[in-house]
Amino acid sequence: MSDKLKDIGDEVAEDAKAAAKSVGEGLDKAREKFSEAASEVGQKAKDIGAGASRASQQVKESAERASTVAREKYDVAKEKAIYGYDKASKDIDHLTEDVNEYVRDNPGKAVLMAVGIGFVLGLLIRGRRD
Repeated sequence: MSDKLKDIGDEVAEDAKAAAKSVGEGLDKAREKFSEAASEVGQKAKDIGAGASRASQQVKESAERASTVAREKYDVAKEKAIYGYDKASKDIDHLTEDVNEYVRDNPGKAVLMAVGIGFVLGLLIRGRRD
């Protein structure tokens, strides 16, 4: 009987060794898979970081272009406004000179026109009285 127990013990030991070996191999495979997954995740993170960096650079370049275009449009608008102001100022100066010259040449007509304009404005401002 002791030989039978010894044989059973040996078989159990062999089975335990085989199971331990199988578990060790499984752990090795699991470690390998985890290592591969970690490597892939690391690579994906690097790719995402590189993509974010490129996107950031593109946004920065677009903002710089937009700023340049806006600055150019502002400069053009400013120049046009200055030109328009100068032109209007010159036109008003010419009109003032023309009116002064007309009044000097035709004082009677100028006074009658002023009286007529004053009368019409007075009627408009006074309105209707009921």
